[in-house]
Amino acid sequence: MTAYDFSVCPTGGCEPPRIVQTVPVPLVDLALFGAGGLTALLAAVGVGLLFLRTNTALEEHRV
Repeated sequence: MTAYDFSVCPTGGCEPPRIVQTVPVPLVDLALFGAGGLTALLAAVGVGLLFLRTNTALEEHRV
């Protein structure tokens, strides 16, 4: 019988051992993806505002 054999438990209150594994998180890659996404978003908003200003008169925005 080994130390982790739970098929035979004399007291009935045996628990399996806790196994903890760390998962590496690629923070640099996540930061680069986030920065690229933010840059693309800001570029799209900038282009949209540029076309909105050239094709729309200010009076059309007033309610």
